Amino acid sequence: MAEENKEKNLTQNAEKKEEKVVEQSNEKKVENVKKETEPKKEQSDVTVKNTENNNPKEQNKELNKETKKEPEKKFEQVKKIETNQNNTKIKKENVKKDKKTKPKKENKGMVVRIFVIAIILLLIIALIYLAMKTPERALTSMLKDLKSGDIEGVNQYVNFEEISLKSALEMTGSEEFSEKDKAFYESLEWDVKSVKKENDTATIEIEATNKDYETVFKNYIQAMFQKFINNEDVSEDEELQLLLDELNKDTIGTKTVTETVTLTKVDGKWKITVDENLMQVIYPGLEEGINSISNLLSFN
Repeated sequence: MAEENKEKNLTQNAEKKEEKVVEQSNEKKVENVKKETEPKKEQSDVTVKNTENNNPKEQNKELNKETKKEPEKKFEQVKKIETNQNNTKIKKENVKKDKKTKPKKENKGMVVRIFVIAIILLLIIALIYLAMKTPERALTSMLKDLKSGDIEGVNQYVNFEEISLKSALEMTGSEEFSEKDKAFYESLEWDVKSVKKENDTATIEIEATNKDYETVFKNYIQAMFQKFINNEDVSEDEELQLLLDELNKDTIGTKTVTETVTLTKVDGKWKITVDENLMQVIYPGLEEGINSISNLLSFN
């Protein structure tokens, strides 16, 4: 029994020793792991310090970084080349499109040219038509020139001296047109109603409006008569001024008449016949005023 107990004790002691050995080995492993991790941390700290102290290893790392950057730069250059190639392709495509669209622009240009030529032709035809020598154009042109004071234009269709108010009233003095004479025609307006032409003769029915010369003439005669009663000498210029004073009064209205004017073709040009009808167109009411004064004088 004693021997058996000794053997048991020995086995138990052996087992305890093994357990201690296992525990010690595990502890050593743990310590080794800790030691392995701690140097890494220290190395990282050392690397930071080495970078600050320009450690060659760190310089190598920086060189590695730069070498990494170089491929990136090359990649960017490749990208630029590709973009340039794409731009050239786009430009070529645009050039091709422009070449394709040029015929359309040329067609538009042709249409515009044809349109412009057509307008020019129409204008030429219109000018030819206006330049045609018609009796209506002769009469209206004479009235326009008379109103604007273009006596040379008036003389192309009628002799101005024959239709001037000075000659109509048998005033003495110059028959030449002056700036003052414009007042006689500045209110002149007209409207051609009809035109009849037979061979070299034409008649035009025209409605005309101007100052009321019947009232103007009556007032003028009264002013002249007053001068005569007062034994005042009146010069030629004063006679004209008296007439203009009456014409420019605000109380003088306008008068409208409808008359028939006769024209005759002479050497291929239409000439206006000077008669009572034409004078009534230019000086509406003048004939009535003259007749009323002459009747008054004959009655006395």
